[in-house]
This record gives sequence, C-alpha cells and structure tokens, in this order.
Amino acid sequence: MKGKRFVAVVITCLLVLVSSITALAANEQRVRQVEITVTNDEGTVAFASHEPEKYDVLLVDSDDFDIGDQEIYFDVKVVAKNGYYFDDDHVSVKFYGDKSGVKRDEIDIENSGEVTISITIRAIAGELEEPGNAWWSYDYFGLAEWDEVDGADRYIVRVNRDQELTVYDTSVDLRPYLRYGKNNYFEVRADSNVSAVDKSSWCRSDDLDLRGDDWEYQYSDYNWNWGGNYGPSHDDNTNHYRPGSDVVTSTYTNVGTWVKKYDGYWYFYDKYNNRKTGWQFINNCWYYLQPGTGRMLTGWQYINNHWYYMQASGEMLTGWQFINGYWYYMQSSGEMLTGLQYINGEYYYLSESESPVGHMVTGWYTVEGKRRFFSTVEAPVGHMYRGVAGVDNYGNYFEFKRDGTVR
Repeated sequence: MKGKRFVAVVITCLLVLVSSITALAANEQRVRQVEITVTNDEGTVAFASHEPEKYDVLLVDSDDFDIGDQEIYFDVKVVAKNGYYFDDDHVSVKFYGDKSGVKRDEIDIENSGEVTISITIRAIAGELEEPGNAWWSYDYFGLAEWDEVDGADRYIVRVNRDQELTVYDTSVDLRPYLRYGKNNYFEVRADSNVSAVDKSSWCRSDDLDLRGDDWEYQYSDYNWNWGGNYGPSHDDNTNHYRPGSDVVTSTYTNVGTWVKKYDGYWYFYDKYNNRKTGWQFINNCWYYLQPGTGRMLTGWQYINNHWYYMQASGEMLTGWQFINGYWYYMQSSGEMLTGLQYINGEYYYLSESESPVGHMVTGWYTVEGKRRFFSTVEAPVGHMYRGVAGVDNYGNYFEFKRDGTVR
C-alpha cells in the first residue's frame, strides 16, 4: 500500500507540473506581425514600436544622412516583452507613419524573443536648406551667384519676379533679364529630383541699382564699360532710341525700334519704349518675341501645340517652304500642316510621324491604311495620283481611282 501511495503522489506532482507549464505557455501570446512606426523628417529617420506593450524596436545602425539621400539601409532589432514571443516559423512586418518609400528587405528570427529586420529607405525626406547667400558678382556684370546646398540637384532662380529659370550650377548670367533704369534683384531656391524632398525657401539678393547715370561696372570678359547711357532710352529730339552700352545696333521703324543687343538677339520696343513680347504684327509681318525676355526667335518654333517657321530676319513664313531639304506647307496663320491635305486643287501627304514631321512625302505611301502614290517627278511634285493612269518611280504602270488607290 505504501508503494502504491508513493507512485500516486509522484503522478499527481507530474500532472501539476505539466498543467503549470501548459498554463504558463497559454499565458504567453504569439506575435506573428511586427508593426513599426516610421518618422522620416529633416534628415532624421526613427523607428518605434506601434505596439509598445508587446515589443520594443531598437535601431542597430544609426548614421547621419543628408536630405535627399536615397537607398539608405537600416537594421532594427525588435525585442519581445514579458508575456509575448515571436512565431518561430513566420513573422511579417507592417509600417505606419511616414512609410513612403520604406520596405522590408529581410527578417532574421534570432530566437523567440528577438527579431532583426533589414529596412531600406528610398529617400531621406524633408525640406532642403535655403542657399545661405545670394549675391551679384563683383567680377562679371549681371552674373548671379549663390551658395551650394547639400542634396540639391538644381536651383530655381526668379528675376524681379518676372522671369523664372532652372539652373544646374550655382551661378547664372542674368544680363538678358535685367531692367535698365530700375532696381534689379533675384531670388534663388534649391530643388531636388527626389519626390520626397521639398524645395527650400527663397534666398533674396541685394538690389542691383541701374537707375542713374553714375553706376558703372566693368565686364571683364569683353572689357565693356557699363556706364550711365544704359539700355535703349528715348530721345525726345529725334524720336529715335539711342543705343546704350549693351546695344550693338538699332533700326527705327514707323511703329517702334528694333534693337540688337550684346547677347546677339533682336528686341522690339514700341514708340513708348515698351519692350514687346509674344506675337507682334510689325510692318505687315508677324514676329514671335520670346515671352519674358522679348528675344526675337528664328527657325522652328513650337507654340501652343503648333509648329511655325520664322526666317532668319524673324518674319513668320506661310505657304510652301523648302527648309533643310524638305518641303513643308504653312497655313496663312503660320501653322505647319500634317496629314493628307488638299492644297491648290491637289492632294498632298505631309508626314504625321515619320521624321521630320510635316515634310511632304513622295512615292508610294500608305495613307489611312491604303497604298497611294505621290508624284516624284511630274509637276507639281508630291501631288497624289488619282483618277489617272501613271507610272511609278520604278517604271510600273498603274491606273489610280479617284481616291488614289490602285484599280
């Protein structure tokens, strides 16, 4: 009897021990998903537990980074608190907060109480620093300069709030945008190609005073003396503009004056000394003067979704024009035509996609899904054969329907 009673006691103790262990395990909660709050601001990245009652998040690697830095790698360690443990088979990660551009690369389950997570940050977010200084060069007239900003890919320069430029250096020649007879200034801000990075605030230069006859700069590259006779100014005695030190030559018309400046461009000033911009009808011809600067533009110009051609003297061309070895047709409004066009009693095809766009096609060409032939020799060259018999450029004889297709 004593032996049986001892065995019974031992079994009872074992059952109590097993039930205690089972109860302890039941009290611990398994964690299958780690949730991390990310803050990414002004060059500082931090990671914190989204469920601090379950686990702590510790940053293993902590370095200083510049705003705009990309593909930054971090290791964070997640440590379970009492009463919690990590699933040995699978732990996933979920990000909160400033999670844009954050991804999990790898999870290493050290043990049931510790997990190491490799994390990649696409870019360090924040606002770029303002250029510390902005000044007018003492060596080169009209040259704007400023301090370099870490993380900046380019700079936005605003001149007198009239003109805005994108610059990829820390200086730019602003002579074409100066207002003679007035104070001038520029503002500059840093910008980045990284979407998570905001532009800096504006940094403003001092004024460049071009109002009186006593200002003088020495432009060393050309040894020009910039004196009081500045810019095109009005002469009441002759009703002409007298060229200043920045003017190469000027030509008077009955509606204003053309002025060619040091930068090689022509500008037009009306009789009230106003510099004109945009489309201008001058002496029965259309000209296009660049908005903002007033420069007379030449050659091909893409304006309001249409191509125009301005000859070397600035006049807009119309009708058939032979340019760089190709024929083009410009409407009376100056717009270049493309596609199948009926011009002066004949059909022509002006390229819609084949480079150069707009050029007159000759020979066989597929138009609207059908092969057609456009004259290569017979005048007018380029017209579509239709309702006639003809020979192509290979000597083959064809009869063409009224729509230009072959019978």
